[in-house]
Amino acid sequence: AGAQIDIWHHTRGPTTWPDLEAVELDAVTYLEFDDGPPMLGDDLLHELMERRVFPGEGEFETQRFADIFRRRGYDGMVSVEVLNGDWRKRDLREYAARAYETSAQYWL
Repeated sequence: AGAQIDIWHHTRGPTTWPDLEAVELDAVTYLEFDDGPPMLGDDLLHELMERRVFPGEGEFETQRFADIFRRRGYDGMVSVEVLNGDWRKRDLREYAARAYETSAQYWL
């Protein structure tokens, strides 16, 4: 067991970049990686469950997030979590390919 750190919750929540810098890497089980467009309103549940996009396709500081963990030596699992109603209707193989295409550059 351990902590999972999600860029969506970091960006839309109260944590700061220094908070991420201070995380004990031994406590991290995995990272969740995605992006988000500018919010349409204040309905965080809708934003969370329907409007995530692939890394590099929104306004999150995806490179900064990845750099913090890579610089510190993180070599654990990174899960691409794009909760998006449009993508739920598409082929899983297409999703997997898009997840790799948009995410590998940050972690390899």
